[in-house]
Amino acid sequence: MINDYISIETANVIDLGVNIDLILDSSQNQGAVISAVINVISEYFDPGNRQMGENVNVSEIRRLAQSENGVISVASIRIFNKVGGQYSSSQTSQRYLDNETKEIELIDETIFAQPSQIYQIRFPGKDIIVRVKNMNTVNFSW
Repeated sequence: MINDYISIETANVIDLGVNIDLILDSSQNQGAVISAVINVISEYFDPGNRQMGENVNVSEIRRLAQSENGVISVASIRIFNKVGGQYSSSQTSQRYLDNETKEIELIDETIFAQPSQIYQIRFPGKDIIVRVKNMNTVNFSW
């Protein structure tokens, strides 16, 4: 006789925050571009689009943000583990760059997940911070 079984484990929901620095085309509506970037990052982290144990590929977030109309380049992306209060108490198993801010140390542009972990952004309106760098204020001389 052949038996099948199902193993049920408790899921660990890990809340994240994303800080992204962008260089924007000055001819585009800055507010619209920022909103579009927040939406595309929020959609990437939507639990309906993610699987348990799925890694976070920061290069994919960079590609999605870069593909938005008006974004010239993505200067940096930093990801933080949000813990306590209105957030989950679950923490990533990946090391932090800073234990106080809980900035996650990326390994090859990736945040790895355990099979029982799922990453999400609980409050996109406040947990995705977009900072704009203006190329017009930079002077180059030869």
